[in-house]
Amino acid sequence: MRAAVLAALCLVAVAPGARAQSTGRVRISVNAADQVTSRTLTQSFSVPINVEAAPISTSIDLATAPVFDVGGSYRFLGRLAAGVSVSSLSRNVDGRLDGNIPHPLFFNLPRSISGDLSSLRHEETGVHVYAMYLVPVGTKLAIGGFAGPSHFSVKQALVTDVGYTASYPYDTANFTGAPTQTVSTTVNGYNAGADVSWRFSRALALGGLIRFTGASTTLSVAKGNDVDDEIGGLQTGAGIRVLF
Repeated sequence: MRAAVLAALCLVAVAPGARAQSTGRVRISVNAADQVTSRTLTQSFSVPINVEAAPISTSIDLATAPVFDVGGSYRFLGRLAAGVSVSSLSRNVDGRLDGNIPHPLFFNLPRSISGDLSSLRHEETGVHVYAMYLVPVGTKLAIGGFAGPSHFSVKQALVTDVGYTASYPYDTANFTGAPTQTVSTTVNGYNAGADVSWRFSRALALGGLIRFTGASTTLSVAKGNDVDDEIGGLQTGAGIRVLF
């Protein structure tokens, strides 16, 4: 729905006969948004059990999530502005673990286990620096296209081992849980998108945001336990613009 509204506003922006407006030099924006792009983190590693290697694999679902975004820009030359914004999301995510546990009495006779993972903490903060080109339309509407570099800080709980139970004759094993460790990293990436504002008073406007952010990194839990991650994604939202 938000994307449809933004598309309609963009069509208005290119309509003929639009009159110019005075937009002010300083814009403060506060948005409630969603990161609508989902992704899956996968782990593949092994741990020593019963003098053999026990292969473990996990899949962690990072679904869509709410994002809080705040920022500001300064129009320093005609329609050209520079700005910075900070976006933040945090949530607990779920996943799945599969593994093969070596038999305590016989070599090369693994027992398969599987189970659900829950409450794996994920946090993602992005600092987005950008240049924006503003196009005023009439006396109320303004469209801005922007792009620039981003810096991300990411925290993710990842699996480090596996818990299980077994009883004689040990032909089966049952999953009981998985210890985790929170891994932190920072990485540089990019951002690009559009900002739409509709002024309803001299100093206040309603705004819409559509932004794509991205970066690639590797989360290292331990030697042989690394996770490749594509950070960011498509974000859409709406909020308030304060104009000076």
